[in-house]
Amino acid sequence: MFKQRARLLILLAGITAIVGACSGGVKEGADVPQTAKENPAKRVPLTLVSISPIEEMEVVYLEPLRKKHPHLDVRYIQSSKANGTTIPELLATGVKFDLYTNSRGGFEETLLDYDLKYDMSDLIRKHNVDIGHLEPTAIESMRQMFDGKLYGLPVKMNSLLLYYNKTLFDTFGVSYPKDGMSWAETLDLANRMTRFDGSVQYYGIGSHGTGAMIGWNPYSLPLVDGTKRIPTVHTNAQWQTLVQSVLLNPVFTKAYKEIGKIPDWSTFSKDRRVAMLLYTAAAPLALTKEFSSLDWDMVSFPVLPGLAEVGSQVSPNYLGITSLSEHKEAAMEAIKFWTSLEFFVENSKGGTLMASRAKEVRETLGSESPFPSKNWQAVTYYPFAPLAATTNVDSKARSIYEKHLNALLAGTVDLNTGLRMMAEETQKMIDEQPNP
Repeated sequence: MFKQRARLLILLAGITAIVGACSGGVKEGADVPQTAKENPAKRVPLTLVSISPIEEMEVVYLEPLRKKHPHLDVRYIQSSKANGTTIPELLATGVKFDLYTNSRGGFEETLLDYDLKYDMSDLIRKHNVDIGHLEPTAIESMRQMFDGKLYGLPVKMNSLLLYYNKTLFDTFGVSYPKDGMSWAETLDLANRMTRFDGSVQYYGIGSHGTGAMIGWNPYSLPLVDGTKRIPTVHTNAQWQTLVQSVLLNPVFTKAYKEIGKIPDWSTFSKDRRVAMLLYTAAAPLALTKEFSSLDWDMVSFPVLPGLAEVGSQVSPNYLGITSLSEHKEAAMEAIKFWTSLEFFVENSKGGTLMASRAKEVRETLGSESPFPSKNWQAVTYYPFAPLAATTNVDSKARSIYEKHLNALLAGTVDLNTGLRMMAEETQKMIDEQPNP
């Protein structure tokens, strides 16, 4: 069984939206030894690269792998501008790294920008890697992006759900939220909990921000139509539903006018003036100290208007073999272990949302975490929404969408004007970008 430390660390690489970009690490040189023949009798050198801290990767990934496969001599390089170990710098110094991992978006971008992509399909079949238990939305997204090729497999992921402050509900004599609520039920509860009491303004619901609601929306709405190269905000009616019914709800707009933002993690955990918070599944492990000071629990992500029973999209972390690798067979051995039920179950126990639909993985989620008594089954209460298609201009488009959504929340423009301005500015940005 992995150490508790491993279970607490594994989330850090996949939740930069919460804790920011990673820094530090150890710079490795290009003198990676080569072994001509790969077999269990000989140690095979492998190099793994990602942006995550070396401490996390050593404890979570490398130590368990060495115990399982002692012949795999895996080294780790943290890709870091501060250390001169960015991907282009590694390539310039001749480092032929075998394995690369990153969250969705960054993973594909790196493979494409530096021609590192390698279709693992044949090796997956040859090594009998069980991909049947892996999160289907993450696998399907990879195949759709690359014409059926598998350049990476999902290992862990993140999603959205609804946290609540039990103390506030007890104080005001209101029943707790429950799994399976619709957005209408959630908003009704939020309105009941929004009140001015004892010179303090309380808000019924907050959020991780407009960016998370856009990027992980259960409608699976892409920001940009990659084929037509146009923004989707004025071509898909569900955008108006998401914006008008969800983001521009009375609690968010009231808070934005009063405190200049949607109630967020700080308002929930520090100020303790928010009853419910739409936030990431990774949060309890990333923010253990803060959660430990709260009387809290969690329920499933609300079902949004017009949808069947479905949760948010997920943000998977992919792991793949690079085209540079001279030890692809050995690299696949490593991937087979890191995507195995054995590895997934142990990390799931610690509270990490692993990229698997297997019963034994999901039922053990959080059972040995710092918060074993919490409602961890809320995380996977509903199937996850399909992942929206991505493009090379998504990050720029998201910034534009967020800017105009904030204007709508502030009430400085009406809905139709705001959506039109959002579409026009996004289209202008797209037209200025080269075709991928």
